[in-house]
Amino acid sequence: MNTLSLDVLNELFYCNAKTGKLYSKINRKPHIKEFDELGTFSHGYLSCRVNYKHYLVHRIIWAMTFKEWPQEIDHINGDESDNRIENLREVTRQENSKNKKIASNSWSKIYGVRWVKQRQKWIVQMKINSKTIHFGCFDNLLDAACCRKAAEIEYGYHKNHGRVT
Repeated sequence: MNTLSLDVLNELFYCNAKTGKLYSKINRKPHIKEFDELGTFSHGYLSCRVNYKHYLVHRIIWAMTFKEWPQEIDHINGDESDNRIENLREVTRQENSKNKKIASNSWSKIYGVRWVKQRQKWIVQMKINSKTIHFGCFDNLLDAACCRKAAEIEYGYHKNHGRVT
C-alpha cells in the first residue's frame, strides 16, 4: 500500500484524536491555511489530498495516534464522519463486514432476510468465511428476524450490525 510516512504525517497535520479532527500544519496555497480543519466527504468518509492522492482522515488519525498504518478500520457506532479514536477500531475485513448498515432499498429492513416471491416466504441467510449459510424459510417476518438475530449472536456479529441509520 502506498502510504505516507509517519514523519510526513507529522509535518503536514495536527491531529486531535479525542475530537476526531485533522488540521493542516502548513499553508497550501490557494485554499488551505495553517490550522484549517481538513476533510471533505468522499464516498461517505472524510478524506484529504496530499500530492493529488486521497487519504481517509480516520486512517490518518489512527496512524498518527498509534504510529502505524491500519489494515482495516471500523467506525464502531457506524457514523463514518465520527473519527474520534474511541470510535475507531482496527479489524479484519471479515470483522468489519459484521458491523454494516442495512441497505436503504432492503424490503425487510433486516440484514440477511429477504422475501422470495416464488415461495412466498422470508429466507434467512448469512455469509461466514465466504460461504453462504441458509438458516430457513419463514412465513412471517418476525420469525425470520428472530432467527437472523440468533445467528448474528452465535457468529459474533457486532451489536450495531444491520442498523438502519
